[in-house]
Amino acid sequence: MTTTPAIQKITTPNGVELNISQFTATDIEEIDNWIKSQYLERAAVATKHLPATQQNLFLQGALNNAMKLTFQFGDGRQMIFSNIYGITRLTYQAIRSPKMTFTEYHTLLFPNDILNDEGVNFLIQFYTQLEGDTTPSPISLTHAFINDLSAILTDSDSTDEDVRNKVVDTTLQFFRTFPQLQPH
Repeated sequence: MTTTPAIQKITTPNGVELNISQFTATDIEEIDNWIKSQYLERAAVATKHLPATQQNLFLQGALNNAMKLTFQFGDGRQMIFSNIYGITRLTYQAIRSPKMTFTEYHTLLFPNDILNDEGVNFLIQFYTQLEGDTTPSPISLTHAFINDLSAILTDSDSTDEDVRNKVVDTTLQFFRTFPQLQPH
């Protein structure tokens, strides 16, 4: 017989109350599947310019690697904590109500895809409430920031002006949120 995790309440920076609970076995499976799909998507993008035979070999290896990933340890854990998008996905999985899509949740925290101190601090609070005193370290947050900048810079759908604005906004918000990490 399985027990249902206790429901806790947490309020987003813009006042939306969420009912959350620790992960169930289904949640863990869904997070792991999300990590695997992200890994395979990255592999597909990385190999799109290779000749078909090389691409097929690479993607077969990527598929074998992806099947071993889990968010609980190793490369899967590094993937989930390597950027704000991954941490947002992890916390999304614990939401029991109100029902919303991942895109709606992400937009709720980061309107216009811009990193902001309220959203980041909320994710830290949310994850800490779920897992106890396991707040991401400044090093892992810095790594997440660098990965977020990398994603902005490689977004082929954005104009140079959009990219510049997103990089500036993301950088300013990061250092407002974590002034102790600002270069002196």
